[in-house]
Parts: sequence; structure tokens; C-alpha cells
Amino acid sequence: MKGMIKMIVLLVLIQVCFVASCVNDVQELNCSRADIFKEYEHLGLWHNDFLTNFVDNFDTTSIGDLSYDEIVDTIAEFNKSYVDQMPISDEDKIYLKNAFDSTKYFVDSSYLYSVLFEGTEWTDGVDIYGLIEELKQRDIVDTFEYRLLNEMADMAEMYFHGGGLDAWEFREEMIQMKAEWDRRGYTDCGRYGRFTAIVLSIGLASADWWLEHPEEAGMKQEGEVQMRGMPLAGWAAGDLAGALYGAAWGALASAASGEFNWSAVGWGALGGAVNGSTGLVGKIARRFQKL
Repeated sequence: MKGMIKMIVLLVLIQVCFVASCVNDVQELNCSRADIFKEYEHLGLWHNDFLTNFVDNFDTTSIGDLSYDEIVDTIAEFNKSYVDQMPISDEDKIYLKNAFDSTKYFVDSSYLYSVLFEGTEWTDGVDIYGLIEELKQRDIVDTFEYRLLNEMADMAEMYFHGGGLDAWEFREEMIQMKAEWDRRGYTDCGRYGRFTAIVLSIGLASADWWLEHPEEAGMKQEGEVQMRGMPLAGWAAGDLAGALYGAAWGALASAASGEFNWSAVGWGALGGAVNGSTGLVGKIARRFQKL
């Protein structure tokens, strides 16, 4: 009898191991162990395209006599019209347009700061650090990502207060963060890494765009030697903060719906970052200062 029981247990264990092996085989078939950063690199490129389009084509005279809310809405509609030209799916266009609408007041840097670091009625008093904490509690990011996101938030807050690195140092800091991310070995087979890949993609691309357009950041001189040591304007904070906040809200809303959608998180980050930095483009920043 005991021999029979042992035999049954052994057969069950073999069957369990076989099923587990099959599951693992299926998981291996469904992922390629590819570097997931490449999945989100386009977000940074689109971010830069939006800013270039805005600088080249937005008519500042069109908002000369408009009220605060009218200026915000005009900028949002301008950016949403560019979404229609993008070669992305209709579903993704809806996600991105919604992101532009939900973060449209980020073009006002003072409003963006209050949302990020003071918490407002609109955010139920939760600041960016509270959102990062919730991302960790909901298991959307791991411990490494949690630390990296808090460092990004610290950088953004420092820039808002007029401190921080110069333009080239900021870019180098973003490169170092990406190098740390690379060493974690995140792939499409794992659970983590995507959130920070999204924010890093936008942060790295943003650093390059502002260095190529120093006049829009209030930096009159060009070239690495001249720009070394020049304190950053709020653009660094606008990009980082907008991307962080847009991605965080997108992720938490997606998690609450029960159907997590990383595409929606990425478009949320892009919309928040573009709005956050558009308000710091020279001609718009000066217009808000007059209100």
C-alpha cells in the first residue's frame, strides 16, 4: 500500500513538473529577451518632434489677447492637431490626445510645480513622491526603479528652485541613469523595467533637444565650452516632471481598470512631458509671465 502511495505521489510530481515545464516553454515562446528600452525609444523621438513643430509653427500672435484658459486650450489643440499627423493607430491617437487634455495646464510651470510638489485638490493632495510610492505598492516598479524615480523627482524639484546641474551635466546624469538601468538586464520576459524605460527615453531625448536649441531655454551661447557651468532653466524640470507625472497617472489608472496597458502609460508620459516643456519654450514662457 505504501509503495502504491509513493508511486502515485511520484506520478503527480512528474505531471506537475511537466506542466510547469510546458508553461515555461510557452513563456519563452511569448518573449524574446529583447531590450525593452527599444520598445519605448520612439517616445523620446516624438517628444522632440512635438517641440520642434511647436517652435517652428506655433503663431504666438494668435494668443496675444487671450485669457489664461484660452491660451492653455489653444496650445492643447495645436499639439493635438499634430497627433493627427502621426503614423500611429487610432486607438493610440485617442490615448495621446487624452493625455494632452488631462495635463494641458502643465504648460504653466507654476501650476506644474504645485501639482508635483505641493499636491492640489485636483490630485487629492498627492504629490509626485506619493504617486511613486503607490507605483511601488502596486508592484508596477521594483526597488531599483523606485529609487531611480525618486532621484528624478529630486532633480526636477531642484531645478524648479533654480539649482541643479548645467545642461551638459544633466545630459550626462541621464546617460548614467540609463547605464544603471541597462545593468539590471530588463527584457520583455520580465515584469519590471518598462516604467523607467518610458521616462528615460523622454529624458534622454529631451536633454539632446534643449542642447540643440539653447535659445529656447534662455541660454544665449552655443557649444559645450560656453554652456558648461550655465545653470539650467526650468525646462529640465518640465520634461522630467511632466513625463513622470503623466506616466504615473497613466499606470495607476490602467492598474485600477484591471486591464494594464503599457501603451497608454507611454502616451501619458509623452503628453505630460510635451506640455511640461512647451510652457518653458521661450516665447510661451514669456507670455505666461505677463498674465
